[in-house]
Amino acid sequence: MRVDGATMLTALETAMTTGQNQLIAEDAYGNQLWALSSNEIQLMGPEVNNPATSYVTILPASTCSIN
Repeated sequence: MRVDGATMLTALETAMTTGQNQLIAEDAYGNQLWALSSNEIQLMGPEVNNPATSYVTILPASTCSIN
């Protein structure tokens, strides 16, 4: 999935202002990109080898060159 920086920044600002995590994007495979109210970005989705389980990766927004 591709998301431009402006979209991510807007979602992150909204999440931090409202205290509500914001879904930024979702693809056909069930992967989701979230802006968290904690000023972090979360990528999550089904594990490739075991779709019944999920992976979650949380990164500081600065990792994506945001803020």
